[in-house]
Amino acid sequence: MADYSQITDYSTKDALATGNPLKLIKGSDVDADFDAISVAIASKFDSTDIATAGEAQAGVSNTVVITPGRLTAWAQNGGGFVEDIQALADPNADTILFWDDSAGACALLSLGAGITITGTTIAADIGAAGGVEDTRTLNAGVGLSGGGTLAADRTFDIDLTTLGGVTPTTSDNILIYDDSAAGHAIASIAALNAALLITAMSDYDANEHIDHTAVTITAGTGLSYSTGGTDISASATIDLDVNELTPETTLDVVNDYVPFYDGSASDERKVTIGALVGDALGDGSWYLSANQSLTAATEATLVFNTADDDNLEKGTFSTVTGEYTAGSASRVLVTAQVNIDAQAEEDDGELSIQVQGVSLATALGTNRGQYGTSGTTITVSKVVTLATSDVLRIRAKNDSTKNALGGVANTYVSIVELS
Repeated sequence: MADYSQITDYSTKDALATGNPLKLIKGSDVDADFDAISVAIASKFDSTDIATAGEAQAGVSNTVVITPGRLTAWAQNGGGFVEDIQALADPNADTILFWDDSAGACALLSLGAGITITGTTIAADIGAAGGVEDTRTLNAGVGLSGGGTLAADRTFDIDLTTLGGVTPTTSDNILIYDDSAAGHAIASIAALNAALLITAMSDYDANEHIDHTAVTITAGTGLSYSTGGTDISASATIDLDVNELTPETTLDVVNDYVPFYDGSASDERKVTIGALVGDALGDGSWYLSANQSLTAATEATLVFNTADDDNLEKGTFSTVTGEYTAGSASRVLVTAQVNIDAQAEEDDGELSIQVQGVSLATALGTNRGQYGTSGTTITVSKVVTLATSDVLRIRAKNDSTKNALGGVANTYVSIVELS
């Protein structure tokens, strides 16, 4: 709504001299003020623009004004909450506004003992007016376990380990659940004993209670009695009796078993004949099929390129390199021979067994010159322990360049796998 402000100050014209043309008031002078007054009047509420009681209660119209009476009608709208609140006196204390249904009006709720308001928080004082401190403890008594402070939920369980041991008599009582009465009760040991007679039990089976002398115990193959026997009327001892078994001369290492006690498993087990004896062992022999030159004073690996027989099980022999490679940890017996063809007088020849390049056994052969130039045979043998993947070689050398003589009977190696 707009207010009117005077545009022209007409009183200043009174001080002007008569005849002064500015002393005159023209229509154009007052038109501007009348226009402003008209605008201001048009923006004001009229007496007819007072809200009705319904409009005041609805509170949605912006084209009417509300009077004190209409404001009261608005406050009384609905349950009259606003009017009730306006009528309440200052309690000068913390309180809670609530609806009193019995009085049908809003009222102030006073705080009882142990209830406080701090800022916007309502709290119950522990310990006041029947409150319990959370430090209070619930203790498990005899026969129970669990409990604790009231700071959290607690569980109690039956714990019979806390009870002392006694020798029961027939007059002692035990706690039972009486199904017929649907409740707990006590019963004497005598009454319980009478109720637990085998013949009184609902699942009694006469076939389970038979004459012990009618049940026979038979010692089967490989077993015999040392005490008792024939029936279960007395204790019996049954022993292993190997003499009861039929001798067997043909063994199947795959399908035949031997019983044994497994100490690591603390149990009786069985094992095949093959597993008991160990992994299969093998052997083989190889030779030079042709002469192999030995450069003067230079050690060389003898390449046994032809197999006389090869029945190895734990390792492999290469006729390309002349090397034996262990497939697993094992012990082998190695025997090797070299025939140095036409060894010169005073020549020294040497034959060695080497594993991973380390010589483990060496034999020498020297031509002392008694017969001039002559063939010299050198033989070396040793039991060798090998680790998995170890490589075994036979190495030879001679002072002068000569040939290791080929042929199955001249230069060869044999390997027997021992374990």
